[in-house]
Amino acid sequence: MKGLNRSKLFTTVFLSILTFFLLCVPAYAEGGVAVTGSFSTYEYKIVQGETIDTPAINVIFVNNHNYEVKLRLHQDTPDGINIRINEEVVTVKANSRIEIPVVMTASEDALPGEYDIYVKATIIEDVIEGRVNIGSEYALKTKLTVFGEAADLDIDVVDVAGEPIKAVMNLYQLDNGSRSPLAYSDKGTIIERVIPGDYEVIAFWNDFQLVRHPFSVVSEQQYKKTLVAEIVQIYAYTVTPVFVENTDDQLATANIRFILHNIYKDLNNARVVLLVYKDDKLVEERDVFLYDTLEVNRHELGLHYVPAQGWDHAEYRFMLEFYVDEHNDNGDIINSTLYASSVPAILDVSSGFSFKDITSPQIFIIALVIIVLIGLFFLIRSLMQKGSKSAPVPPSTTTPKVAPSNVCPDCKGTHVMQCPHCSGSGKTLYASIEEECLYCSAAGEVICATCVNPKHLTPCPKCSGNGKINNIKCTYCNGIGHIISRQYAKYKDGIKLKLGKI
Repeated sequence: MKGLNRSKLFTTVFLSILTFFLLCVPAYAEGGVAVTGSFSTYEYKIVQGETIDTPAINVIFVNNHNYEVKLRLHQDTPDGINIRINEEVVTVKANSRIEIPVVMTASEDALPGEYDIYVKATIIEDVIEGRVNIGSEYALKTKLTVFGEAADLDIDVVDVAGEPIKAVMNLYQLDNGSRSPLAYSDKGTIIERVIPGDYEVIAFWNDFQLVRHPFSVVSEQQYKKTLVAEIVQIYAYTVTPVFVENTDDQLATANIRFILHNIYKDLNNARVVLLVYKDDKLVEERDVFLYDTLEVNRHELGLHYVPAQGWDHAEYRFMLEFYVDEHNDNGDIINSTLYASSVPAILDVSSGFSFKDITSPQIFIIALVIIVLIGLFFLIRSLMQKGSKSAPVPPSTTTPKVAPSNVCPDCKGTHVMQCPHCSGSGKTLYASIEEECLYCSAAGEVICATCVNPKHLTPCPKCSGNGKINNIKCTYCNGIGHIISRQYAKYKDGIKLKLGKI
């Protein structure tokens, strides 16, 4: 019994000392060094005398130890193949990582074939806090194929005016749906020697894609290409119908919204043009935004559109174009350069009304019905008057009703109403930019849609009723020479449209 107790006591003391010792010794076994990177992601193809140099190819060493380690880097490649790494010895701090760019070169006399190549690293610290390091080695492997045939590339980037752009360019090799980085340039030009095959070059400016160009080359081809970059882009383009108040099928206006993004440089004498097609026929072309200088920025813009002759039963197609103009000394446009176009937006007007929808037989039938109704009215009235003569009516003691005056209940006879879009201020915020209200041409008022009448037409103040300014179609009145009151757009005669809530 005593022996058993002594044995238990000895075991307990031994385990306690061992536990204390383990807790006091630093945990050097924790963590480790790992290697990764895009170097092993792709299978590279190269020609004799070519170099693959792009920041997209790298080797990454991760140190999960709580102390720093030093690594000696080296390559394992066949004759004629060289992997260039900028630093031979690197230090990786505790619990951190380091990224090493890799450049691969095949000499002129490299033998064609497929090779396994390696980037390797060995820990060179011999002693760390009294513990001997065994010098572990880490490696990253990939495949490289050397070819004897080649084609030469010379690709640069310009804007639509032909001015060179120092864009960032990435060249990729395409192979069975995969894409491998091959070359890089930040000068707007790529000059490379590549194997025959399929490629793609993508150009960027400030991380915005300017142009993407896929292409193919054959052996001994001199491939020279100038890419035209989209430095101005139109996107997020929508056309939304706005209906007459208290209806869901009578169209009042089209609400147009879009983003105009100037990516590269400030542009002088610029304008946005709206083109409207009705059943594939161009019916209107209008300058909707003018800029002395369009700054580099993302501009959120919008406007409301009503056709000059009102809506018809038709399919309307809207497009936006962005131009930069050149002017002579008299201020006339002598040249316009198209920088950007939008995708088309379709608005199918299946509701609404137009006098063009009524055919001649229909007009005859409607007139006949109206004549019959008028005849019945006078007949009934005549019969009622005859009946009233046979029975005298006692004098009334009530006050006779006064016939209502012929005054418009909406505008009280003024023929104008407060603009519903700008609330009479004449200014509208588009994103953070305050612009003149396009709905009322900054007048703050619009024509009363309830009592619209041809007598409200007035000569256009911009072209004085001529429809043209310096032999160019007036965009204020759409070239028709007159407007309704102070309202920018006009409605069909005889149609009572109340403006919907915008």
